[in-house]
Amino acid sequence: MLRLNDKEKTILLVKEILNLVENLNLNLSIFHEALNISQQFLGKKISKKFSTKIFAASILYVACKIKGHPIIFKEIASKLGLSRNEQKRAIEIYNQLIQKAKLSVKPSIKDYIERLVDALKLHERIKDLAIKYAEDFIHAKSMAGRSPISIAAAAVYLAAKKNKIHITQKDISVKAYISDVTLRKRIKELKEIIAQKERLHEVKVLKVSS
Repeated sequence: MLRLNDKEKTILLVKEILNLVENLNLNLSIFHEALNISQQFLGKKISKKFSTKIFAASILYVACKIKGHPIIFKEIASKLGLSRNEQKRAIEIYNQLIQKAKLSVKPSIKDYIERLVDALKLHERIKDLAIKYAEDFIHAKSMAGRSPISIAAAAVYLAAKKNKIHITQKDISVKAYISDVTLRKRIKELKEIIAQKERLHEVKVLKVSS
């Protein structure tokens, strides 16, 4: 049970988190994790600088990461109607919470691929091929400056196209909460990696058959 001097702020925070959990159809284990995080940090300096709404967004984002749920921060921000400045502040708190608690961030590119495939109602074979593409990307490129969700989005898009599934880049970017420009960059990079791998495979086949 949370014990704080500012009971009203505590109640508001719990309500905000619970509403988010319900609106985003999240597991109750994430709600309980969010409450545990709240208990650790409410009442300290980190919680007094920001509004309840911003703090709720940060805490829930951390809780999702700890539980391995591949949520995208902009999904949370959208539900709360956070402005750009509020989103920046929420991410600042998120980073502080991660550092202070030395929390383990679990979601992988595979998790994001599964989430996107589910959100777009695509076939299981799309997921399997997208995961393979993402693995090829990781082996060939540095992750520096590249978010897992952008790589997942590019992999899902190209896997769908490979299977002749009609889907637009806009469909993917909207569900992934990334810009069209970012998606195009990742698609271009991934296409080059796939093409290079296919060329290497052809060379190997020729050598074996000759």
